[in-house]
Amino acid sequence: MIRTALAGGVIIALLAAPGCGGDKHPPGANDVDTILAATSNIVFQCRAVERGFISSIDEEALERDVDALVEAAEEFDPEATFRRPQSFEPDVPVGDEAELEAVDSETSLRDQSELAIARLEDESCSPQDAERLRDAIGD
Repeated sequence: MIRTALAGGVIIALLAAPGCGGDKHPPGANDVDTILAATSNIVFQCRAVERGFISSIDEEALERDVDALVEAAEEFDPEATFRRPQSFEPDVPVGDEAELEAVDSETSLRDQSELAIARLEDESCSPQDAERLRDAIGD
């Protein structure tokens, strides 16, 4: 009886220990900034090439941004939601509350990665990085 109770206590303690069970934690504020910046940079570069504003992607910068999302996928729960920061001009009236509700500021690492993948898949951007990111988030 004592041995069973002791074994049960040890199992509970091990399961409660950080990192056990393979659960990934949600990203922190700085991590969210990194995720959003990397996604924004990827979308900007790929769209700029697609639309002819620039002749080719900056491969070094693109690789750095894809690496940031891949590393985030390895460390954080891709389903954990977070909010995009809202930017409002302080002297401009906000307007109708219904307009604000229509803008969904909630997102996740998976949502941001899928957005980046959609842009990367274009042949003028980087399909191989799209595949690498898709593998990292487990799609």
